[in-house]
Amino acid sequence: MKQTPSLSKVLCAFTLFFGTLFFLPLIFAQASFKTATMWSLLSYIFVTILLLFFYRLRFSIYVYMYGVFSWLIAFPLATITSETIAFLMKKTYGYTDASQTIAQQILALKSYPLLFILVTFITVFCVPLAEEILFRGLLQKYLMSRLPKVAAILITAFIFAFAHFNPYQGLGNVQILSALFVLSLILSYIFNRWASLMAPLALHQTFNALSLIGLLIYE
Repeated sequence: MKQTPSLSKVLCAFTLFFGTLFFLPLIFAQASFKTATMWSLLSYIFVTILLLFFYRLRFSIYVYMYGVFSWLIAFPLATITSETIAFLMKKTYGYTDASQTIAQQILALKSYPLLFILVTFITVFCVPLAEEILFRGLLQKYLMSRLPKVAAILITAFIFAFAHFNPYQGLGNVQILSALFVLSLILSYIFNRWASLMAPLALHQTFNALSLIGLLIYE
């Protein structure tokens, strides 16, 4: 793997990314829905580009295709986890399956073609790239230089899942974050296996792309 990032570099990257995503919606909140959404999406692309300065990618078609086909394992495992948690919660709390907030937001943009194209591009390309740089390329590498491999992978997976917590999803967070935890374990494993961000990036992009296609087909 490349040189281990410093703690200050990891914190700087996380602050840049999550700080921007938190403050920009507050700044644009007073604008119209279309204007606010447009600027927020463009800002997401800009921040993702900035994160490339924190981690140099080296493309390998072989490793990338390994990541793509890892979807055949990651998707069933994440789905089984999600459905098992939903079943147990339904039996215990009368819970009904959650619809992820981001999915609702994407569907809400179908009436705006340009915004829908932007959010599709961000979902499939920018989100996986930004998150893999943050969680695998920086956080996991830093933790693995300080902790046993298994501990570093588990902590990374937990932080990755918790970063997707949304208070508006209520109990749905348990179902959604459990599936994301399993996905993150696989992402972290193949990153460690190949010592390359290409594998988890490819899996993450494939996962998001096919999930988006499924969302549009079965909405």
